[in-house]
Amino acid sequence: MTRLNAFSGINAAHIAGLLDEWMADPQDVSTQWATAFDALTRDDLVDLCGEEAVAVWDARRGARNGGAPNAATAAQLQAAWDSAEQVRVDWGVRAMVDHVRRDGHAQANLNPLAPTATSLDYTQFGLTQSDLARPVRCDVAMPAGSTVADLIGVLTQTYTGTTGAEFAHIPDLEERRWLAHRLESSRGNAGLDAADRRWVLSHLTAATHLEQFVHRKFVGAKRFSLEGGEAMIPLLHAIVERAADSGVKWMLLGMAHRGRLNVMVNLLDKPLEDLFAIFRDEDEKTLVGRGDVKYHRGISHLYRTRAGKDVALSLAFNPSHLEFVD
Repeated sequence: MTRLNAFSGINAAHIAGLLDEWMADPQDVSTQWATAFDALTRDDLVDLCGEEAVAVWDARRGARNGGAPNAATAAQLQAAWDSAEQVRVDWGVRAMVDHVRRDGHAQANLNPLAPTATSLDYTQFGLTQSDLARPVRCDVAMPAGSTVADLIGVLTQTYTGTTGAEFAHIPDLEERRWLAHRLESSRGNAGLDAADRRWVLSHLTAATHLEQFVHRKFVGAKRFSLEGGEAMIPLLHAIVERAADSGVKWMLLGMAHRGRLNVMVNLLDKPLEDLFAIFRDEDEKTLVGRGDVKYHRGISHLYRTRAGKDVALSLAFNPSHLEFVD
């Protein structure tokens, strides 16, 4: 707008809000702004707000002037209003989906001793109770004809249940979309039976307890702990199990320092007494020439899967220059 030089930059959002208020009721804005907006032509308003919003404005202005739209105009107005309302709902839905994918893990029910039912507050995204029955249009995997209420149920089940999913920090858009689709299409359920859950829990427990014990027993010893990433242990087990089911006989692993000692013990079956001997530097007395620090070393192991298949695993040595393992 050349006649409204302020309608630009950081002022645009503020003036757009004033314009919305004026189109709803001219008395809602100051006399100066009402005068400025009165100077706008209908074409100006269409450029600024769109044909549908201006159609609503025309009807409101006619009603304020004592007029009543005919049936055709009323039908056109209702259609425009319904379309504008659906756009508003679509924006709210999009904001809600983005929010839950980014921050839903913060609302996950992770305390088994004090479970709390978490419900999404849809009102903070501009949605109302009357919107819950509206059809939903978004990229969440849902049956045709799903409503906003159905979407809220899917998002609640997927992201605020007993598993937290934190992936919004991943820079690759396709990876984020892939993860979101996998989570939402399964409603966050990995499909594990009771035996699978106990199997995962046993590996998580082993990884956690090893880190806790070493921290207490060898205070201050540099070890590049896996704490905070213990889920990598059951993940690696699952990868090896799946690979064996596909016919893989041998796997070579390369990794950095962090978590290496835990992987050697809890995936490649390094004896605990050997690990503790390294922490006490006792192995240097018997293994002359080994010489490298504990979190650079490698190991090999014949892994027996749950199905009784053998996979030869080798974790490559990794000297201080991390790219050496490549």
